[in-house]
Amino acid sequence: MVVFLKKINYKLLDVSYIDIEKRILFIQKDNVIIHKINLLTQDDYDGFAVNWIKDIDDGFEISIELGKYYYERNFQFIFENNSFFLKKLETKSVDYKNNNKEKESIKIINSSVNIDAFDINNFIMSDLNSSNTVDNQTH
Repeated sequence: MVVFLKKINYKLLDVSYIDIEKRILFIQKDNVIIHKINLLTQDDYDGFAVNWIKDIDDGFEISIELGKYYYERNFQFIFENNSFFLKKLETKSVDYKNNNKEKESIKIINSSVNIDAFDINNFIMSDLNSSNTVDNQTH
């Protein structure tokens, strides 16, 4: 899949390597790969899926979910100073053990995470361990 970031003239290439069960999001400018994000697959986490990768005003958004534990996570990256930074994190979850109680949170990240330091796996592991995901990534 290819997503064009029209406003800033970048391309996102979502590539799946079936033979090695790996998925990578390449970020391209003028046909040169500038950054990459290693996405996860079902082999990494049961019920993991990428819902969408889309263009937003000043960057892009990746939406994921874990079906087994059900939660959805939206990562918004904004383009600033010739790089991308994680600026906003939206989380939606359902607690199946507590009458299917829904919980939603939006976090604006003050100490932005540069895309070079971003690891989606750290956010999932911290959620599964019930720790503070923003603190794990910004220090």
